[in-house]
Amino acid sequence: MATRWSSVEIEELKEMRQRLSDDLRTQPPFPEVVGDRRMLRFLRGLGHNVDLATERFSQFLDFRRKFNMDAIRTNIVYKGCSNPSKFPKGDIILKLIPQTVVIPYHTDYLGHPIVVEKSNFSPPDVLKVISQEEYMHFLLYALEYRALVFEQLSAEREQALLELHNGNPPLIKQPLALSDDDVGYGVIVRGCFLRDLSGLSFAHIGHEGQAILRPIMSVVGANYPEFLGKSYIVNTPMIFSVIWQFIKTLLEPR
Repeated sequence: MATRWSSVEIEELKEMRQRLSDDLRTQPPFPEVVGDRRMLRFLRGLGHNVDLATERFSQFLDFRRKFNMDAIRTNIVYKGCSNPSKFPKGDIILKLIPQTVVIPYHTDYLGHPIVVEKSNFSPPDVLKVISQEEYMHFLLYALEYRALVFEQLSAEREQALLELHNGNPPLIKQPLALSDDDVGYGVIVRGCFLRDLSGLSFAHIGHEGQAILRPIMSVVGANYPEFLGKSYIVNTPMIFSVIWQFIKTLLEPR
């Protein structure tokens, strides 16, 4: 099914695809990787700056090749890694670092699927059991899994919208729109991230904590724009205001 967008976004997508033609020629046509929705996440996340979105998308494809993300996708879709406990070291990591990668059909009031992250773990203790590389590998599986879920939900909701309006859905005002003109056809699902900071300590920004946190922030920020719809932070300890000064330097402005 072809996704329908505003005329401005259609032209932006055409220009991106033309500029990226050599890169895209060697990339399998997975919709959650090179489909219109994924490209639009870059465009919208970068303020519809086509030059920057094209550059970052090219870097995203380089990231996928560097970390062999297509093989990870194959393992998730076809080879039994169909939930986080089955990811490499998943059963161990989920006990060490409690988290819910995504709950597809449990959503907030805006329809964002729920993601839960917790801080009640000790980074030094975690790194006694698993290596930084092992956690990074788990993270890559989690990100690919989440991208697949978001794409599936987006396609399902868009199909329902098309059927409801006989193939001609109304314009949709995009959440977190950059301006009143930031409208378009189509559904792009993002997540509701619930971050429980009970147990947060200075160890989380110490050497071991940064070994866990920095790779996450760098990979997510560069390669997964517009995956965040809402973020709720609960059980914040007094030290959060200090730790936030460190964390916010790693975040994309939007």
